[in-house]
Amino acid sequence: MVYEITRNLPLTEVQVETPLAVTRARTLEGKKLAIVPVLRAGLGMVDGILQLVPNAKVGHIGLYRDPETLNPVEYYCKLPQDIEEREIFVLDPMLATGGSAAAAISLVKQRGGQKVSLVCLIAAPEGIERVHREHPEADIFIAATAISSPGSATRGIACTGPSRGRPSLIDAGLFLLGLGGFFWGGLATPLSIRLARSYRILDLPDARKIHTGQMPRGAGLVLWTGYLLWALYAVAEAPFVRFTAIGATIVFLIGYIDDMRSLSPFLRLGLHLLSSALAVLPLGLPPLTAVTCAVWIAGVTSAYNLIDGVNGLCISLFIASSAGLAFLGAAPVGVVMAAAALGVLCWNFPRARTFLGDGGSTLLGYLFSAHFLTAAAPTLRGIGLNELVLLLLLFGGMPVLDTMIAFSRRILMGRSPFYPDKGHLHHRLMGLTGSPLWAVVCLVLMQSASLAGGLMVYARLS
Repeated sequence: MVYEITRNLPLTEVQVETPLAVTRARTLEGKKLAIVPVLRAGLGMVDGILQLVPNAKVGHIGLYRDPETLNPVEYYCKLPQDIEEREIFVLDPMLATGGSAAAAISLVKQRGGQKVSLVCLIAAPEGIERVHREHPEADIFIAATAISSPGSATRGIACTGPSRGRPSLIDAGLFLLGLGGFFWGGLATPLSIRLARSYRILDLPDARKIHTGQMPRGAGLVLWTGYLLWALYAVAEAPFVRFTAIGATIVFLIGYIDDMRSLSPFLRLGLHLLSSALAVLPLGLPPLTAVTCAVWIAGVTSAYNLIDGVNGLCISLFIASSAGLAFLGAAPVGVVMAAAALGVLCWNFPRARTFLGDGGSTLLGYLFSAHFLTAAAPTLRGIGLNELVLLLLLFGGMPVLDTMIAFSRRILMGRSPFYPDKGHLHHRLMGLTGSPLWAVVCLVLMQSASLAGGLMVYARLS
């Protein structure tokens, strides 16, 4: 159990002098740990942790339940003086309703604690849900639990048992969310087509495009409104969603405006970075990791836009990527958005009656990358830069690879990296296969292989 709760803590290398030679080893970076048992049940867990982490400081919180209101009442609280600089683990062996655990975490925060996690031996779903609702940033480590709805209230839970927040094969809630997303995408798209034609939001053919007629760019509006509806549903259990929703709105609107009147690529990049920062800041990542992840989100956002050059390609890549979110504990948003995208795909492939537009394609890139980081944040906090870059490249997949190749080629030719051309991977595959369909199939298979590799690396790092 102690190994599980400390495995993602940041480490630093130190020199150790042994009887034979000087060697290098790893130790906890910066200040050590603070363990805070909830009196008196939590005291039984202290000695075991101190055996492995003897330098940890120990605090104590005493709570009792008011017989009339049934609310927890503080009667004692003593914490280390430098509590704000330490990784804090609140110890409460049994998480039932979650009232005492949530109150204990609140007391730690009120006295300056920043990075707080809860360690339990056994937990009920109601207690897990309450702690996540009141303290969404706190990780919960549980030895054994009976979870009725994996993928919802279980976000961010690290278990030493078999359950790790993976979705079950049959989940009525997820099925209904997916069904609702699919019908929204399929039924709202015709309305968006009519709206785009009315306001002349059209994609006009030119030398670098493969379509020959005027095409309405309204599908992005369907996906954006669908995501906002899901965010309103999910924000009560996952408050971080409000930040992602604001970022998604900025990304979509700047792309939608660009569809109507061309904007500077540097302005778009700056707003993409702002939106990326909104998604990363609530995650509590180390500074270098946070900056790297924000740049990656902005890159994926733009990459999905650049690869959107064949009917159904961008949407298909997003659907494949969203499936990966389900294996990271983000099943609800992955299922909803994949289903909504599938409904839109019926109007975009094989014969397109609408396009995503810049607003829709950048929105898909942003939603996948932002929710990937949210789901993977507990693991990302404890890995090195090399592992982080490898993981981000694998999950970025084909859109990121295509963008890197396109930018490198344009720079070597003395052109601006933002100069549009017909040298993308889908253009080359269409030249080889003679079919847009096979180009889409090949790229989706390559994206799936990249995601599978990313999931394998993630599993080893978790």
